[in-house]
Amino acid sequence: MGQRLALLLAAASDPLPLPIAADLLGVDPEPLLLRWEALELLDFVMQATPHEPDMPPGPPLMLATFTHTALSDFLAVRAPAGLEQAHGDLADLAMGSIADGAIGRYLSRQLARHAALGPRAERAARLARATSREWVRAHERQASLADAHSDAAWEMRAAVDGPPLRAVRAAALAGTLATRARTLNDDSAVEALVAGIAGGGREAALKRVIELVDHLPDGADKAQTLRRLGEACYGARMRSSAMRMLSRALDLEANPTSRGWREQREQLFVALASAAIGLGETTVALAIGERIEHLERRAVVETQVVRHLIAAGDLDRARRVARGILHESMGAWARAEVAVALTRAGDPRGAMILEEITLETVAAWAQIELACDMAGSDDRAARARIDALPSLGQRDRGLARLAHALALAEKDGDALSAAEQIGTVEVRVAALLDLRLNLDGLVAMLAIERATSDIGALTGDDRAPLLAALAAAHAAIGRREGALQITAQLPEGEERDRALTKVAVAIAQSGDYPAALSTLEQIDDDDERDWAKDEIARLLAADGRWDACLALVASIVADDQRARAAADLAIERARAGDPLAALWQAAAIDVPADRARALTLIAPLLVAAGRDGDALADGSIRLLATAEARGRYFAAVATALADAGRYDDAGAVILRIVRPADRSRAGVALAHALAIAGQPGAEAALGAALRAATIGREEALRALELAAPSLAVLGGGELLAAAAAAVDEVDGWL
Repeated sequence: MGQRLALLLAAASDPLPLPIAADLLGVDPEPLLLRWEALELLDFVMQATPHEPDMPPGPPLMLATFTHTALSDFLAVRAPAGLEQAHGDLADLAMGSIADGAIGRYLSRQLARHAALGPRAERAARLARATSREWVRAHERQASLADAHSDAAWEMRAAVDGPPLRAVRAAALAGTLATRARTLNDDSAVEALVAGIAGGGREAALKRVIELVDHLPDGADKAQTLRRLGEACYGARMRSSAMRMLSRALDLEANPTSRGWREQREQLFVALASAAIGLGETTVALAIGERIEHLERRAVVETQVVRHLIAAGDLDRARRVARGILHESMGAWARAEVAVALTRAGDPRGAMILEEITLETVAAWAQIELACDMAGSDDRAARARIDALPSLGQRDRGLARLAHALALAEKDGDALSAAEQIGTVEVRVAALLDLRLNLDGLVAMLAIERATSDIGALTGDDRAPLLAALAAAHAAIGRREGALQITAQLPEGEERDRALTKVAVAIAQSGDYPAALSTLEQIDDDDERDWAKDEIARLLAADGRWDACLALVASIVADDQRARAAADLAIERARAGDPLAALWQAAAIDVPADRARALTLIAPLLVAAGRDGDALADGSIRLLATAEARGRYFAAVATALADAGRYDDAGAVILRIVRPADRSRAGVALAHALAIAGQPGAEAALGAALRAATIGREEALRALELAAPSLAVLGGGELLAAAAAAVDEVDGWL
């Protein structure tokens, strides 16, 4: 009896009520416990029992606990099987004879823990009871959702090893309860705000308090906190802030579940449906989409299905799905895509569908697409489709598209004729300049001359941007002097500087970098000159002229522009096959955010080049100024290692990540890499990643969204559908 009693005490995380020990042992344990107390092995705790008002209190409840956790640790090492059985006995008692009062509260609080640590064969069934809807509701009625969250955390711990559906449900439940269990005392929030205002930081104090409030779950309690804060703001003469707080409170009282709460769930459904489409499981994708209440978001899924079916050649089913889209605008666009596909396939039903579409913009798009299809074979019929469009703007856009298509079909004269017949000057000039880029010879010259003539006839604000485009077109064909003469027509200042930047970039695109840099000297505006330097530096980088590129970037005046350009070019250098030089280049960036962005994108390329030692060197890590930046960096390295098949190394890097969201993201990447490679451990890696994300509902659902491709590999469409159903069920009763 003594050994079993000791194991029961070791299994109990809180002081164990003596009636529970007596029930499990069948004898009164107090005499033995008194002897252990005399040996200073345990302590007794007295707890008052609850009683009804106007009634005398009952006898106090006696509880026992070991004096030091080392005793429990010793028993865990010496008798692990016995300790596991003790957990199972306590779990059985909790499931079979829940009583009122202190004993009942202990058993209800500890059921999930004992179930998770008890015999493996019974864990799943016991934990299913501890995380059922009825059990969670009972916690909510009796105390708070904090106990329910503790139960869900034990279920999440047990679900890490799979199966995947269990991990999905556990993550959704634990994450949602983590958010729902958050509380904030109204008085404390108001006191913090008042103290901050008294310290002189009115807006800063309000911002800090509101950040705390924003982490609370939506509902009446949050509305009351916002109302109290609004009243405090009003008393502090912060009337605009007070009105915002009170308005938010009224909105929450009218709609306890916010739009953001629903959007988080539905965005997950979109990801699951997209994964199903990737598998070709369109029926599953549509079934998941039916769980989405927001018509436009559901239409996103249905449109993806339509496009997949069109690509697969299943036009009949694509037509049926498109007709079933309830969102008016997106449904019309989907039907138009089907109509175009049917017409291209020679099916007369395409024309019938087009006749049914009432949205002019959508119908015009379809006709323009079909006209461009006909440009190479029957330009007369193509032109007839454009001429039949109902409005001038649509006809102009259609002629511009048709001119481009005719140019690609090497029908130069027809292309120029179509562009010249565009009615709107701005659209006509843009189409003519586009022809100059796509054609050569006489027709190209005629296009640019006609554009010059049209621009010369313009006055007002529309003339300047078109002159700038014309100057750039002249510069692109080597007419530098002509380009500068055109820019000279613009008044000095912003408009001329903007035109000169386009000319300088166009000259650089032709390969004449000295002339481009000489043109930059004529620009007075620092912002415009910096923009041009940024663009020319990218062209130099594309040519592999890194010394000239870096020198030009270093001459950029604005600190933020210089740092952003340096980061972008370091990334490009790594992608061009020189990640180590890119690392040194990124290390010299002054702005921490841009330096971290560059390093995070360069790190995977270092791993791919076999230089992960440089990526994980202490010097590289010290370049990252914040924990957030380091978390993203380690996640990028771990993902690259997983993609390279170095799973153990990826797991080691994941252990270095502190921020739960980054650890979860990297873990999901590892799980996906293991799954697609058919390696063992994918389910465990996915479960660990989901467990890391259960600090809140938003984080958990985001992790599940990222995990959708892994779920598709592990269980196909059936698992994706089941995951959506599990999340929907949990969200429906919390």
